[in-house]
Amino acid sequence: MMAMEAALGVLRNVQTVLYVGLGVSAFWAWHRRRGPTRAWMAGTFGVLAVVTLVGLLLPDENAPRSSADWASRTVLMLIVLFPYFLFRFAASFRRRPEWVEVGALALTIVLGLSVYLFDELPRQGEAWGSAFGVWVLGFLVQWVSLSAVVAFELWRSGHGQPTVSRRRMRLLSFGSIGLALALVLAGAAGSGGGSTTSRFVVQLLSLASAPLFLLGFNPPRFLLAAWRRPELLELRSAEEVLMRAVTQSEVGERLLPHVTRIVGGKASVLVDRDGHVLGVDGVSLGDVGQLLDPTAKGHRPEEIIVIPLRSGRLVVQATPYTPYFARSETELLDTLATFTDLALSRAELSERERQTAIELHAANEAMREFVAIASHDLRTPVTVIKGFASALESDRGAISAEQRQQHLGTIRRHADHLGVIIDDLLTTSRLDAGVIEPTPTEIELGPFLRRLAIDLHPDVPVTVDVGPADLRIRVDCDHLQRMVTNYLENAFRYGEPPVTLRARLVEEFVEIAVCDEGRGVPPEFVDRAFEKFARVDKRHSKESQGTGLGLAIVRGLARASGGDAWFVPNVRDGACFALRLPVSGPS
Repeated sequence: MMAMEAALGVLRNVQTVLYVGLGVSAFWAWHRRRGPTRAWMAGTFGVLAVVTLVGLLLPDENAPRSSADWASRTVLMLIVLFPYFLFRFAASFRRRPEWVEVGALALTIVLGLSVYLFDELPRQGEAWGSAFGVWVLGFLVQWVSLSAVVAFELWRSGHGQPTVSRRRMRLLSFGSIGLALALVLAGAAGSGGGSTTSRFVVQLLSLASAPLFLLGFNPPRFLLAAWRRPELLELRSAEEVLMRAVTQSEVGERLLPHVTRIVGGKASVLVDRDGHVLGVDGVSLGDVGQLLDPTAKGHRPEEIIVIPLRSGRLVVQATPYTPYFARSETELLDTLATFTDLALSRAELSERERQTAIELHAANEAMREFVAIASHDLRTPVTVIKGFASALESDRGAISAEQRQQHLGTIRRHADHLGVIIDDLLTTSRLDAGVIEPTPTEIELGPFLRRLAIDLHPDVPVTVDVGPADLRIRVDCDHLQRMVTNYLENAFRYGEPPVTLRARLVEEFVEIAVCDEGRGVPPEFVDRAFEKFARVDKRHSKESQGTGLGLAIVRGLARASGGDAWFVPNVRDGACFALRLPVSGPS
């Protein structure tokens, strides 16, 4: 029996050291990083540390009852606070119904204050009065119920959390259960305190709870490293899939499930530097905006983890437990951010190379097609010119004057067509080289456009509408004539009359549009209409195709003058092309 009493003394001393150390550690953690969660944890274990120290200083049984009573009452009041502080610690992660929190607070206040209402507290071995027995019962109900709620909440919420978080939460859960069992056994022993064996068991349970709390609250680094192995393996897997991703969308697709699992989060999103979503996990595209908005309702700011990247940002919606229990796991994301940046940069470069290859292939195809068409267009006038010139030379005597004149006219027309092809090629080459220099002069726009329409096709009426009627602009006349002529020729070639040539003053620019009422522009041609060598399919043209440089030349000349050219969408009938030029000439 003496040996058992000695062992109880040793256990009490060890318990004192552990609980005081736990209280100091909790207070230091709160001091380093303030916050309500750490404050409640510091209060919880601070109370235990104070109770343990005060318990050693309690007067012995031979001391005057009054001084012993007040010390005992203070210890009991502090013990009552422990389960409530632990309850508030758990509630800082996830709030409970208001009636539960109010009930817990009211019961704690009643129990804490009522210890001072007893005339005397029974000493060890003395019989309990009925009033004190009721108080002990209420105390057991408060401690066990609040501890059970905390233990259940921590255990249940640990599911799906990272390994470190899950084990820390469940160690705290076990510690809460251990202390509750110790208290129940102590209460069941009654006023006599129970046998030495039962007190030894109570002491063991109370002592065993201390390291459980300590490991759950502040585990050592070597233990953290061992627990974190699954997340490190997850990190390696994420790095491997990043190295295999070849597009930015693949980076988001393959990376985000690993990111969500590493921190035990609810969802994650990867966006590029322009805010475009590259991938989502655990959230629909419709809800991405709420996740990316830090002021949105439905989540607490501390649950949103934002990892900045050079190529954008990684946003993770964690759980309420992540900032406290899985802070080190979020640091793994910083490591992953470097690999993500590399993968995104490599994917961006690969996509750019693929796009460049596609564009080069398309340009080569267009060039080959253009060379074939140009060769045909050049060969035809050259052959005609050569044939009629030979006829004029060899059959001079047999050809009448009228035939000679017809032959010369044919030679001239084909020579003009040959000149147009060559002029288009030269103009395009100069635009590409950036050596086109407009030479602006002031003109009255209305008469200029009317003469141009009549000279181009005197037999096809063109409606010219200029507003205001006396509008004058500074422009390179040759370039303006070239641009409007190309638009009108396209309208005559691909459209149907009536053709309208309209000019309007818009702030400091004049906008000129040529519209017809034909079949319009094929949808597949709209996006590439102003590209070099772009030609409409023969099915949409009434005449042989040109070089495919006309619209590209219009845009190039317009931009060289400080303006632009474009296709006007949503025209009810036909097609409409427009250009914009500065009224005062190029700057």
